[in-house]
Amino acid sequence: MTTNVLIIPPSTALIEAATLMIDRKIGCLVVVDQKKRVDILTESGFVKLAVATATNGNGRPK
Repeated sequence: MTTNVLIIPPSTALIEAATLMIDRKIGCLVVVDQKKRVDILTESGFVKLAVATATNGNGRPK
């Protein structure tokens, strides 16, 4: 279990977050706004975004 959790603000660009995850070899980042957790950005979240983008969200290629 990891005790050093990396946090990012909601304003972080997705490319910046993805690069951070790749460079640090981590599977998720905690999104924090005004000391409150608002989301968790995960590897699977990026995969879902890629599929939705490539298929217009309908599961079929553009």
